[in-house]
This record gives sequence, structure tokens and C-alpha cells, in this order.
Amino acid sequence: MKKVFNILLIALILTILWILFLIINPNSSEIQGIKSVKTEYDNYYTEIDKKIEKEFDKNPKKLYEERKTNLKRVNLDLKFGRVRRCLGDNEYIFGFSGNGKLILVLKKDSPDTNNGVLKYLYDNQSLKEIGYVEGKNLDFSGKFQFFNEKGTLITERQYYQGKLEGLEKVFSEDGKLEEERVYKNNLINGEEIYYYEDGKVAQKNQYIVGKMEGESLSYYDNGEISAKINYKNDKRDGVYFLYYENGIKKEEGYLKNDKLEGISKIYYESGKLHQTAHNKNGKKNGTIIRYYENGIQEHEWNYKDDVLDGFEISYYESGKVKTRIYYKDGKLQGEGLSFYESGKIMEKGYYKDDFFDGQYTMYYENGKPQEIYNYIAGKLNGEYKLYYENGNLEEIGNYVDNKLEGKVLQYYEDGKLEETVTYKNGKIDGEYFHYDKVGKLVEKQIYKNGNFISTEEFQKVEGGKK
Repeated sequence: MKKVFNILLIALILTILWILFLIINPNSSEIQGIKSVKTEYDNYYTEIDKKIEKEFDKNPKKLYEERKTNLKRVNLDLKFGRVRRCLGDNEYIFGFSGNGKLILVLKKDSPDTNNGVLKYLYDNQSLKEIGYVEGKNLDFSGKFQFFNEKGTLITERQYYQGKLEGLEKVFSEDGKLEEERVYKNNLINGEEIYYYEDGKVAQKNQYIVGKMEGESLSYYDNGEISAKINYKNDKRDGVYFLYYENGIKKEEGYLKNDKLEGISKIYYESGKLHQTAHNKNGKKNGTIIRYYENGIQEHEWNYKDDVLDGFEISYYESGKVKTRIYYKDGKLQGEGLSFYESGKIMEKGYYKDDFFDGQYTMYYENGKPQEIYNYIAGKLNGEYKLYYENGNLEEIGNYVDNKLEGKVLQYYEDGKLEETVTYKNGKIDGEYFHYDKVGKLVEKQIYKNGNFISTEEFQKVEGGKK
């Protein structure tokens, strides 16, 4: 008996501890909803709810049919634009659309007032809105509910004299709770919660008089926190944290008046540092450094007021330099280099105002040139050369404003001529000759303005590119 009592006592203690955890742990995504909202109008709302409940299931069409012989024309200033004509008696007012459809029913509290329960309908007579209206402007007061054409509740709000006051709930098209927030005097004031489809909390915010204040928490659907962001006067302000789904920190930084300020950091999912950046007044200022997961520097950029200014350097995972270019006021300027991991130069070129300008050279890892081009203001101009890895010339030609112009010569790897072709304004124009590896002409073709005219073969081609 004593053993059973001890088991029950332990179970009771665990239950109490769990309840306390839910109360004191504001970060839990399992807390379901804004439990209760006390307002100074609660008694008023209770009375209105009773009136709405009485009218909710009454059939609008049936009510109208029962009363239509005694109805008179009524002038009613409504906020519902579809209503074109109203008929009423001492108890009910019925509103009709331009095509004669019954779309509104107002159950009056008394013959000498228009205060009462209002139903607004879709053309198919299904309920669109229901709530209480009062005063000469028929202001919403108490609980107002909004439905889709399938009859599913999609929004529920509390009003007082035309202003939002109390809890608002927003539902999905299939009736699942998506959002909750508290209003006071038409402004969000208190907690706001967004939900996933399964009912778990997606985000929690705090408001004071319509402005976000304090910590905003976002969650993954597994319940782990995805973001912690502080707000001040409706703007992000203070330290912020982003997290991976496994709970590991993803990013951290500082925000001031909705703008990044100081150092921000990004992390790999392993927890290792991925990137650091310097910010000032919401703009990148200073050096951004990115790291491989092994801690070796991968890339660095230099910024001035959000514009690239200074060297941009990338690195191999071994730590050796991969590329190096230079920016001034956001534009590439001067020498640009890329390297093999061995440290040998792979590419060398020159920039002026963001365009290639001057000689561009690509190298084999043995240090010999592979390609040489010449640029003027970003366009190919002048002689170009391609080389085999043994240093022999592979191709030579000429560009004018990005278009091939004049003769292009191609060579076999041993240095013997393989082809000659003439270009005019970027198109083959004139004679094309192809030679075999012993130097004999094997084919001749004629082109005009890029169009093939004729061909003549002299002997079978013995290797080569054609």
C-alpha cells in the first residue's frame, strides 16, 4: 500500500512540475494559444455573445418569408457596399443586393433602435459575417465572426464601439488556428502568436500600443527556436540570434534602430565560425571574412558604406591564395590575379572602371602562357594568341570591337600550319585552307559574309582538327 502511495505521490509531483514549466517557460512552442484576455468590457461582451447565440442558427430566408408581407422600405446607412435596398419591421431589417439576393439580416434589440445582431451573407445564403452592431453608425461591438463560403470560421475579433478591443483569432481555410493577437483601442497591445498547421507555435511577438516591443521568438516546426530578435518602438534593436533546426547557433549580431551595427557572425551547422562582417548604420563597413569549416580563411572582402572598396581575396582550403582583385568605389581597378594551388599564376588581367582593359593572360601551371588577349574598355581589340602546353603557338588572330577581323591561323602541336581562315566583321569571308601534318593542302573552302559558297578537296585528311 505504501509503495502505491509513493508512486501516486511521484506522479502528482511530476504533473505539478510540468505545469509550472509551461507557465514559467516562455520559449516553449508547445504552449497553445493566448489562454485568456481580461478587458473592462467582459460583462458587456458576455451579454452580446448571448444575443448572437440566439440568432446564429436562424435561417435568414425563412425569417424573411415569414415577414415579407409586413415589411416596409428602410433607410439604413451600412458599411456593406453590396447592400442596395433594405426592408424591415419592428424586429428585423433585411438587406438585398443589386440583383435582389438577400445578403443581410439585422435582429434589432428594440423597435426604436438599430442596435442588434447582424448577419452578412454570401449570394448563396451561407453566412459570411455575424456580430453585434450599435449606434447611428452601426459600429461593430463584441465578438464578430467571419466565414468562408464553405462555412468555415476564418476570423474572430472583439470590438468595442467600432474599435478592435480584445482577442483576434485568424484561421486557415480548413479551420485551423493560424494567428492570435490582443487589441486595445484598435491597436495591437500584448501578445501575438503565429501557428504551424499542427498547432505548434511558429512565432511569438509582444506589442505595446501598436508597436513591437521586447523579444520576438520564432520556432521551427520541431519546436526548436529559429530566431530571437529584440524590438524597441517597432524596430529591431539589440542583440539577435538565428539558429539551425538542431538548436545550434546560425547567426548573431547587433541591430540598432532596425539596422545592423558592429560585428555580425555566421556559423556552420557544426558550430564552427563561417563568416564575420563589420557593419555601420546598416551598411557593410570594413572587412568581411569567410572561413572554411576547418577554420582556414576562404574569402575576404573590403567594404566602405556598403560598396566594395579594397582587395577581394579568395583562398584554397590549404590557405594558399586563389584569386586577388581590387575595387575602388565599387568598381574593379588595376591588376587581377588568380593562382594555382601551387602558387603559380593561372590568370593575369587588368581592369579599368569594372572592365578588362589591357592584356589578359592565362597560364599553364608550368608557367607558360595558354591564352593572351587584349582588351580596350571591356572589348576584345588587337592580336590574340593561344598556345600549347609545350609553348608552341596553337592559334593567332585579331579582334576589332569584340569581332574577329582578318586572318586566323591555327597550328599543329609541332608548329606546322593546320588552317588559315579570313574573317570580316566577325564572319568568315573569303578563303579557308586546311593542311595535313606534312604541310600539304587537303581542302579549300570559299565563304561570303559567313555563308558557305563552295569546297574543293585535294586529298584525304591525315589527322588534324577537321
